[in-house]
Amino acid sequence: MSADYFYDGLMVIGPRHAEGGKSAYAYAVEGGYTGDETAFSVKLAALLNEGVTASVDPSTHAITLSGPLEDGTYTAYYELTNPDGTKSLLEIGELTLAEEETPDPDPEPDEPETDTYYIDTTYLVACSSGNKDTQVNGGSAYTTTISADEGYNLSAIRVKMGGVDITSTAVEGSTVTIENVTGDIAISCIGYKSGIRIYHANGTENTVAAAEGTGFIPVKTGDKVYIKNVSVETTGNSGLAYYDSNKAYLSGYYLGGNSGLQGAVNGEVASFNVTAANAAYIRFSALVIDSTSIITVNEPLT
Repeated sequence: MSADYFYDGLMVIGPRHAEGGKSAYAYAVEGGYTGDETAFSVKLAALLNEGVTASVDPSTHAITLSGPLEDGTYTAYYELTNPDGTKSLLEIGELTLAEEETPDPDPEPDEPETDTYYIDTTYLVACSSGNKDTQVNGGSAYTTTISADEGYNLSAIRVKMGGVDITSTAVEGSTVTIENVTGDIAISCIGYKSGIRIYHANGTENTVAAAEGTGFIPVKTGDKVYIKNVSVETTGNSGLAYYDSNKAYLSGYYLGGNSGLQGAVNGEVASFNVTAANAAYIRFSALVIDSTSIITVNEPLT
């Protein structure tokens, strides 16, 4: 049998280690060898133990022990050529072949790598998540409670995981519970105020008992907004306003009149496009926005 030892000039590295942790070359220098390491790599003489030999591969620096190797300590020698042409052996040091560890017949399986998934709360508008984590490990559970900002109410909470709508199993009241996370999570809910309208001419909210108005919904020019279970009509109470990134008013219009929206109630779906340049937010009001209302951005509803 044989065993390989690799050395880098400082440490013997292999299935078993040299006693003292030194390379064969380091032992040779301590023993009086004056040549360089390359010359040393050319030949390693027979070990003291009968029948066991050793050789060095100059290119890989692998020391190969051959012969009836048993657990124990072997004294290694380097063969020197004397000035008179005779040869002698220079003791290098000891290589100890320790008993190899017996493999565990029933090893513990390696822990699988855990995927990390992200939690997107971009469309929690005028409300917030009680769980502030932004990511979660795959296979673990995730739960949070959604709370409306002061003065606001919660519309319908929606949850998607890995791009799939799991609202029906994940949402109960204002609590979101996912027993086994297998993908990125997106939670959305548009908070609204009762008794206000969004005035399309300047973006302010005015007190009107017969209307509800949303908080600031993040958008960009070209987005498409979908609404469901929202009662829209052509009067000034259904107004829409665009705002820039600082929430400064840009422009607006009567939502029902200019968009052609007439309803979106009782399970109906309507949509409108974000047309204002530099738009970063919208707010709109309607005759009815309630806990069943769904408002999404670039997410078609059925």
